[in-house]
Amino acid sequence: MSRHLKVTTEIFPIAGAFTISRGSKTEAHVVTCTIAADGPAGPAIGSGECVPYARYGESVEGVAAAIAAMADPIAQGLDREGLRSAMPAGAARNAVDCALWDLEAKRTGQSVASLIAPDAGPLVTAFTISLATPEAMAAQAAANAHRPLLKVKVGTGEDESRIRAVRQAAPDSTILLDANEGWTAQTIERHLAVAEETRIALIEQPLKAGAIRASAPFPSARHHGLAHGTADAVTTVTQARPSCSMPMRGGRHRRSSATWPWQRKRGSP
Repeated sequence: MSRHLKVTTEIFPIAGAFTISRGSKTEAHVVTCTIAADGPAGPAIGSGECVPYARYGESVEGVAAAIAAMADPIAQGLDREGLRSAMPAGAARNAVDCALWDLEAKRTGQSVASLIAPDAGPLVTAFTISLATPEAMAAQAAANAHRPLLKVKVGTGEDESRIRAVRQAAPDSTILLDANEGWTAQTIERHLAVAEETRIALIEQPLKAGAIRASAPFPSARHHGLAHGTADAVTTVTQARPSCSMPMRGGRHRRSSATWPWQRKRGSP
């Protein structure tokens, strides 16, 4: 079977603007990897894409070049397992990996989901509310209050009104907060108190990478029902998933099939 890799870049406009604590953007720069294959079953094309993230030192040009460098290995039969050692974790490897999954799915006539876990059922995914004024965020939340899981972007010095507005607009949704490292040791205390009061399930990246370790033990964690962890941005599985988020007491949010250390300690399933 012969295989040919191709990389392209595209720009997609965003409806309005998408804002987090690090800034706003009105368009998404996407790098796409396609792998075309010929074989006894006929031709097939697998496609995968990624958005390079400057926060982790990525650029469109660098990611596209990294994907293009895999053309010969892919043509020579590189598979998903080999890809893990051939490329570092990041946007480029994600695009190639997704393209390989998509190619296998099309060649076998199955979905990627069934290839990964044949017996798996549907999973709930989060709808993201962009950072804006409390009124605008409340309007976004109200329009999506029927959704079971909302991820709310925060990360300013004054997020209390935003958190309360979103909770009031979506009283029945499970809410996750994502501060994108925007809070500080001076602002996190009051935000944790508001998060507990408004039944927030989990807080992601509350502080800059290393901030919790630098000030550990963090005094508010146990008081507000938070698991101990760091605010580090994790880019590989071996860096430990639980280190990037803080589940609130009673929260059931999971980022992988493994349980959180705090869940195991308390005997939760």
